[in-house]
Amino acid sequence: MKMKFFRKTLSFFIVPVMIPILILGMLSGITLNRYMRQGIDARYEDRLESHRTRIDAMMSELDWLNMNLSNNPSIQFRLKNIISKCKDGIPANTYDEINTIMDLLYGSYNANTAVESIYIYFNNAGRQFISSTNRITNLDYFFDQDWYDSYQTHIGGPEQTWSEFRQIDPYNFAGSTREIFTIYRKIFSPGKQTPEGVIVLNVRGDHVNRTLNELVGEENHLFFVTDREGRVIFRNRQSESEHAESILAAGNVQEAHITGQGTYRVYRQESRNLEWNYCLAVPDEMAYQVPNRLTRMAAGLICLALFLSTATSYFFARKNYKSLMGIVDIFDKATHGQELPALSQRITDVYNYILYNIVETFLQNDFLQVQLSERRYKLKAMELMALQSQINPHFLMNTLQTVYWRCISLTQGPNPATEMLENLSEILHYSLESSQELVPLKEEVNITRCYLDIQVQRYKNQFDVIWDVWAPMETVMVPKLIIQPLIENSIYHGIRDKAGYSTIKIKIGARDGWVTITVLDNGLGMDQKRLEQLKKRLEGEDTQEGVHIGLLNTHKRLELIYGGDYKIRLLSRPGRGTMIELKIRALPWDGHGGGTLSGRQSGAVQTDRKKSPD
Repeated sequence: MKMKFFRKTLSFFIVPVMIPILILGMLSGITLNRYMRQGIDARYEDRLESHRTRIDAMMSELDWLNMNLSNNPSIQFRLKNIISKCKDGIPANTYDEINTIMDLLYGSYNANTAVESIYIYFNNAGRQFISSTNRITNLDYFFDQDWYDSYQTHIGGPEQTWSEFRQIDPYNFAGSTREIFTIYRKIFSPGKQTPEGVIVLNVRGDHVNRTLNELVGEENHLFFVTDREGRVIFRNRQSESEHAESILAAGNVQEAHITGQGTYRVYRQESRNLEWNYCLAVPDEMAYQVPNRLTRMAAGLICLALFLSTATSYFFARKNYKSLMGIVDIFDKATHGQELPALSQRITDVYNYILYNIVETFLQNDFLQVQLSERRYKLKAMELMALQSQINPHFLMNTLQTVYWRCISLTQGPNPATEMLENLSEILHYSLESSQELVPLKEEVNITRCYLDIQVQRYKNQFDVIWDVWAPMETVMVPKLIIQPLIENSIYHGIRDKAGYSTIKIKIGARDGWVTITVLDNGLGMDQKRLEQLKKRLEGEDTQEGVHIGLLNTHKRLELIYGGDYKIRLLSRPGRGTMIELKIRALPWDGHGGGTLSGRQSGAVQTDRKKSPD
């Protein structure tokens, strides 16, 4: 039986509470994790695109030269003519022309530190070509001749561009050999299928690698560039050869495993100008550090919640079982006429309360008195709830939302009607959001402002509202909806039928443990006879139904909440206006918070006006 009781208690704690929370938390976590991963992938894709654009820009000399030569047949013709005539040297009359053309072709070469040199070669018997370093040069007397052999090998092939690593020795002595990366592009004349020559771009590979190191500064990030044959041509310092080979061997996948390094997230893009592929690999744990951490935290919290639920269920099951066994024991002793155990006067939980009432019923025969007390308590509670909420809220809230969006759709935007609906919704939500009768003064003032916003829209150009608040706004508790009936009384009985402009002043102060709420208006007022009748109704001497229902309900609510520990004072003169003053105990709020109305120093008086719109 004890284990059965524990299972029921456990299901009470977990099924209705924990399971919906766990499902919602898991769905939210999965969705958040997915969106975060998508955002991280997009960020790395943007970073890779930025790196690709930077490298492509460094290699743009090849496209620039090819565009000038292909789109300017006159330049191509003049260069071929000059090269063919300068086998024995450059004629003096063409020297300036050559310089002009070469400055045009190599205009951006000097600014590009990644480029070692550029050659332009047109097919000629004298093996003359243009070099960015030596102007017009003869291949037979030039230190770099391997590129010509590569061109002759590919001259009849279908490829228009190709690349390779080469060794050059510009100074022809030991130790001066260095490796460069050479890119070739064939030169075609308009309408011809055979190449007229070739453009050779020699790139300093070490310089490009240093640039990659600067672009990819994060530790363990791998960035490398491959040609169309899959060879690694450039890489940053973290990208070891075996690392790049492992990623390339995995194929076109988003994740690759590197032995000894773990799993990497791989991002790929193709070059727009060259037949190259750019690859950025980031450790999976580093790329998704935040989502993975959140996932682990969520899993830990779920396990902790399940453990606490189980422990709490066991604790309460054990405690409740012991209390129930005590009640059964008392019944058994009472049935057999045995002496009942002495009970503690301190009631700590529902079982002690039941046990205490059982013993009290058997010993004092006071069952009828307890029933009567309970009925009186329930009657007061029902009366308090009936006075506080006199409308059916749920269908009104739904209807207000429907009307609000209908107004929005008709006017294509907010308007006075939607503002009134918003304020009315706030009032209804405030009155129904909890069963608490007492609320912080700040909430009561805010909801009263919503009510006044509705009224100034209804009674345009009829009254001003002056607020004079001298009280802690967040630490003093007042009855819910205690100010609104007083203002409604001033509007409907003092201002509505008055000709001309009127003023309502609301004063709220706190002193010596009392909160004073005063509403004054300069409306129609009342004569002495009507004032005395209203006072008699408040005192219960006149039970006739009539006007001032809101003021009478306020009086009954205060009586139910404070007993006789409150005061209501009424003053009125015909043609001068009416004053209603409530004085109630300042009940402190034991929650967190505090402070006063925003924008006011402690101890100062705030005055602001609320005018009706034109």
